[in-house]
Amino acid sequence: PTEYVTAINTYVKATLYLYNRYEVSCSLVNKLPKITINIGSRDFVISGRHYIQKMENEQNGTICITAFCDSGLEDGVWSLGGGFLSSVYTTFDLENNRVGFANLK
Repeated sequence: PTEYVTAINTYVKATLYLYNRYEVSCSLVNKLPKITINIGSRDFVISGRHYIQKMENEQNGTICITAFCDSGLEDGVWSLGGGFLSSVYTTFDLENNRVGFANLK
């Protein structure tokens, strides 16, 4: 949802880059605050190194983009991508149509 994406990017002091993507200084990645996502009754903590994607830009060299962007999905629906999935253990139970998550140790 747009309001949450905007709030998270404001919290980590990211600036609007391009096409609803937000940028932070690559020198700050290890100093960025942890973000907690609650799914059901479980909290999952994501560090900056997991929610930042380094990208090459022809004009500026390497830039760092947050994984938080407005996906355009219906209101209240989140798309959890690589930023989240790289910070948790994930189990796919195809027989029961379930996905399970556990915090990394």
